[in-house]
Amino acid sequence: MEHAASYVIVSVVEHCHTCHHTCKQRIVQYMIKNTTYTDLFLSVIIGLTCMTSRAQAVTSISWPVGTENPTSAIESFFGPRLQEGEYDFHRGIDITGSTGDPVLATDDGEVFRLYEEGDEANPYTGGGNVVVLRHYSPLGINFQSEIFHTYYTLYFHLSNISDTLVKGAEVVEGQQIGSLGESGVATHPHLHFEVRIATTCALSSDCNTVGFDPHVNPLRFLEFTENSLPSQVKLTKKKQALRVKVVLPKTEFDLNRIKVTTLNRRNQVLGKKVLDFNRRQGINATSNETIDNNRYDNILILPKAVDSSLSNHFLTVSFRHILKKKVYRIRIRITDTKGNDIYKKTRRLKSL
Repeated sequence: MEHAASYVIVSVVEHCHTCHHTCKQRIVQYMIKNTTYTDLFLSVIIGLTCMTSRAQAVTSISWPVGTENPTSAIESFFGPRLQEGEYDFHRGIDITGSTGDPVLATDDGEVFRLYEEGDEANPYTGGGNVVVLRHYSPLGINFQSEIFHTYYTLYFHLSNISDTLVKGAEVVEGQQIGSLGESGVATHPHLHFEVRIATTCALSSDCNTVGFDPHVNPLRFLEFTENSLPSQVKLTKKKQALRVKVVLPKTEFDLNRIKVTTLNRRNQVLGKKVLDFNRRQGINATSNETIDNNRYDNILILPKAVDSSLSNHFLTVSFRHILKKKVYRIRIRITDTKGNDIYKKTRRLKSL
C-alpha cells in the first residue's frame, strides 16, 4: 500500500512514539519525499533512523567549561605524557581557566558522589573537591568489546561545589555543578575532567568488578572541530625498529590508535603491531602501576612535554623488532579517538 504524506506523519507518530522530537522531524521530512513504502519498510526506516539519532545523542556530550574554544584550553591530554619529567598515562584531560569559572554538567544524569577537600572517604587522592555524575546511555557505549549503558563524568580540583548538589539529585546538561579551582594536588587553577565507562572504580580497586581500566578519552564524546588542520607523520627506521613521530595541532590532539603492518614483496602480511590508548592495546593494563609504564611488548612510547609556546604537540612511538627479514613494505594507519583517519599510507621500507 502506498502512503500519502499525511499518512506518513501518522505512521511516524505510531511507529516512533518513543523517539526524540528531532528524530521524528527528520523522518517526516525524508518520508514526505518518498511516499511509496510499505508499512513494514516504513517501520524499519523509522527504527533505524531513531537508533541513529539516539546513538548520536548519547555519544556526544557538551564541554564542562564555557570557554568559546575549549580545545585551545586543554593543557594536558589523555594518554601518554611527561609529568615532572616522568612518564605518566593521564586518565583524563586538564582544562585551564580562572578560579571561579563555572564548571558544568556535560550530560543529563544524577549526582553519584560528592567529596570535599580533606574528606577521608575521598578515594581520589589529590583531587580536592570532586563531583562524580552518573549518566545513562539508552543504546549503550561500545567499550572493551562490550556494550555498557552506564558511564560517569568526574570533575576534580574544584574551588567549590554548588550548594544545590546532593547525592542522588538529578542534574541537567549545562547545569553548574561547581567552580574551577586548584584544590587538592594542583599548582594552578584547572579542571581535571574524566569519563569512565561502567564503573568509577580504578583497575586495581577492590570495587572494580568489570576487570578493566574504565577511563576513556573524553574527546571521544566531546564535540570539537576534527582534522581540519594539517598533521605530520615522520617514519624512520633503525635496525629492526620503526619509529613513528606524530605531530598534531594541540586543538585537535585526540590521537588514539597506531597500527603497523609489515608486508613482503607479494603483499602478504608478515606481522602486525597495534597501540590503542582507549582499549589499552600495546599497554600492560594489568594494574594501575603497569599502565604507567611506557615499555611493553616491544613498543616504546616517547611523549613530549606540552609546550605552551607551540601550536602543535608531539608523540613518538618506537615499534621494536618489527622490521625483520623479508619485510618489503609497511602499512601505517593512525586514527583519532572517534575512528577518523589521521594518516593512512603504505610505504616501501627502502624509502624510509
